[in-house]
Amino acid sequence: MSEQDNLEFIEAYLDNWRKDPPDLRDVFHPEGTLLPPGNEEPVDVAGAQRLVEGTRKAIPDVSLEILHWAERDGHIFIEWEMKGTIRGKQVTWRGINRNRLRGPKSIEAVSYWDRKGLFDQVGAAADGADLTRTVEQEAR
Repeated sequence: MSEQDNLEFIEAYLDNWRKDPPDLRDVFHPEGTLLPPGNEEPVDVAGAQRLVEGTRKAIPDVSLEILHWAERDGHIFIEWEMKGTIRGKQVTWRGINRNRLRGPKSIEAVSYWDRKGLFDQVGAAADGADLTRTVEQEAR
C-alpha cells in the first residue's frame, strides 16, 4: 500500500459523500465488502451502495467530514462526523471506518458508530425500529 494509494482513497472517500447519488465503485474494489454496525455479515459493493443511497434518500442534507485519518499495518482508519436532519431535528454522529486497501480501493471495510446515540438524539426507541419506519416513510 503506497502513500499515493492512501491519498487517492481518502480523496475518493470524501468526494463520494459529496456526490448525489454516491457511487461506491469509486472507493470499493469490485470484490470489496463492508460490515456496517448492526450486521453480523458483511455486504458486497451493491449492498453497501444501497445503504449509502438509503441514507442519502432518507437524510437528503447528510454531510460527512473527515476529522482524522491514519494508516497502520495495511489499514486506513478514518474518523468522521456526519450531520443531517432527521424528524426535523439537526443531528450529529461520529464514527470510524477501518479499510483494508487493494491499490487505492477498499477490499474490506468495517464501520463503527454508536447507533443508540443517534437514536437518542431523535427520540427513537433503543433498537431504532420506529426511526427506521420514519426514515423509510420520509424516503418515499
